[in-house]
Amino acid sequence: MIKKLMSKKISIFGKGIPVFMIALIAVIGLATAVLVPYLSNLVTATFGVEQPMMLEISDDGTSWADSVTLDDTIGGGDFNFMVRSTYNGEVGDTINLNIATEISNDNTNAECGDFEVLDIKSPTAIDLNGDGTNEIPADTWISILPICLDNAGVAEVVIPAKFGYNAEDMVQEYEARGTFKLSVQPANYSIGIVAKQ
Repeated sequence: MIKKLMSKKISIFGKGIPVFMIALIAVIGLATAVLVPYLSNLVTATFGVEQPMMLEISDDGTSWADSVTLDDTIGGGDFNFMVRSTYNGEVGDTINLNIATEISNDNTNAECGDFEVLDIKSPTAIDLNGDGTNEIPADTWISILPICLDNAGVAEVVIPAKFGYNAEDMVQEYEARGTFKLSVQPANYSIGIVAKQ
């Protein structure tokens, strides 16, 4: 029977091809098909992207979180808090960011005029204009009221900041303080701080 198969021919395109040759081509084709996944595999790389800076807030400088509830105050009263920035990049990097502080209330009518005092103190120098023309030295209380803008019921302060990180600067803590005007309307206030480009 095997001899008959070996000598038997099938006509393809008018030419006689031995059945043995067709079987051999089929076996080679199947063997090659089995190897293809191993010869043309897919390689992948996965990675996460983190924010370059993490901000945390504290009312006492010891416990840090994403949010904090400050003690209630009155018209003419004070409030204080701290913000800590942790840089997640490499030592020696320099990045330009705007630090935006948005103050709102549940009456949706917060404005810069609600405050008698709105100050910050930074462990590094702050360039209020972002161009080197108005640099405030480190560890100095500065008023940010002059750069406060009213924006649809939100008092907003944006500070252009250039961060150059060496080993000592990877974590920095900023102090903030404010005093409401005596005539401020009672409301629940919220302060949001974010780094953005």
